[in-house]
Amino acid sequence: MALFSFRHTVKTFSLKREKNAREAFVGQTAGHLRYITRPRATSVVIRQRVCSNVNVVVGKAAEDAAQRKKGRVCERFRVALPVETSAEQREALVRAFGEALTEGLAGYVAAIHDQY
Repeated sequence: MALFSFRHTVKTFSLKREKNAREAFVGQTAGHLRYITRPRATSVVIRQRVCSNVNVVVGKAAEDAAQRKKGRVCERFRVALPVETSAEQREALVRAFGEALTEGLAGYVAAIHDQY
């Protein structure tokens, strides 16, 4: 199995950011969550250690905490999963990645999109 694509982006309220593309805006997190979890595109949505199943609530909580600390709102990862894997294996891979990345402490939302 090969990893064909991996992309990482950051959104932050920090004034020390090096690129304006990293600047976070109020409401942007909920909008992104709504986009990645839209029912017609996703087969699985995984929510671990987040305050709600409602995207607006999760987005606002993340933005409020980041604004208080002038820090990162979110880190976004887009990963191409191996086509040879089953749906259950893809979900297990995403869960393992999320748990390893957060060391089992921070919350995360992941969406596995259907193939087009």
